[in-house]
Amino acid sequence: MLLTVSMQVRPGPATPRVGVNAQVTLTPEVVTPGNLEVAPTSLAMNAQAGQQASPQTLTLQNNGGMYLDWTVNVTTADQGKWLSVTPGSGTVLPGVQSTITVHTDATALKAGSYQGTLTFAAGGLSKPVSIALTVTTPPVTAPPAATIMLQPTSLAFNTYKGSNPSPQTLKLTNSGNAPLNWSASLSSELTNAFTINPAQGSNLQPGNSTQITVNPNLAGNDVGTLSGTMTVVDSDSGSKVASQSASITVSILAQPQATISVLTNTLNFANTSTPTQQSPQQLVIQNTGAADLHWSITQSDGKDWLSLDNTSGTIAPGSSSSLVITCHTRHLPPGTYNAILTVYDSDANSSVVEQKVQVVLTVKG
Repeated sequence: MLLTVSMQVRPGPATPRVGVNAQVTLTPEVVTPGNLEVAPTSLAMNAQAGQQASPQTLTLQNNGGMYLDWTVNVTTADQGKWLSVTPGSGTVLPGVQSTITVHTDATALKAGSYQGTLTFAAGGLSKPVSIALTVTTPPVTAPPAATIMLQPTSLAFNTYKGSNPSPQTLKLTNSGNAPLNWSASLSSELTNAFTINPAQGSNLQPGNSTQITVNPNLAGNDVGTLSGTMTVVDSDSGSKVASQSASITVSILAQPQATISVLTNTLNFANTSTPTQQSPQQLVIQNTGAADLHWSITQSDGKDWLSLDNTSGTIAPGSSSSLVITCHTRHLPPGTYNAILTVYDSDANSSVVEQKVQVVLTVKG
């Protein structure tokens, strides 16, 4: 409490006096004591294990009329030393704010939740501030490594027996973040049927690609199918880079062939007399197969009375050709004459089935 003193002097008449009368007034003035406020009253802080969290601040304010001396007591639920403040004590004048910095140190903490309390004491009063610290495990950064990617992931070879299909290629890409040393191999089912080029490589940089050519060697294989894989691996010792495989399938078909067909297997020529020649007849040869027919025709007999207008030619699949066959009866005595015409594929080593046509000539007297 403050007392205010005021004095009032009243002078007397002009006649001099020995003394002076004075009036004194005492007025009491009430001054409020210091009052500490802390804001905010709680903090949520985050840190990764082995690191320190970013500091946060508290504001101290004296809302009273007198200065305040304050101190702070730091406690943690786990008795750890991970929580601290700066400064740890001080004085706040009336109407003035002070800033306090809160620190958390997770260098020795495991992942989890931690609780602490800051208790500010001033003027016989205390103000608690709760601190919640969440510690997380830092992300694990994998060391640089190559990554194998093959495109496409499958190859198909189709061919005919005795033929070799064209080579095909695979694209090998290093989609990782470290250089790739690699090697490629074929499964046992394919080692005699294919070669690969190149079969290995080194220092394929991240993001770069190279071509692997798969060369078939199938001309000696029989009709049927093959299947297997080509696998690319990281050739570095102890590498944990995942390998990648591409499937390879082979289908070997029989060579397409022609097929000989004739509309009739017998031609009959007959007359009651012996004219110079019989009326000609046609022999139609058809190719009902899937390849060109290179045909020829021979006759077993009748060379002196039977003639053909053509003895060879080529017929496309699904097409036909006609031969004109004529019988000459001059000088032939009455009787029956026979000849066999054989139509065959003239290609070497052909397995096309030949067709036979019987020609019967009857001469009557």
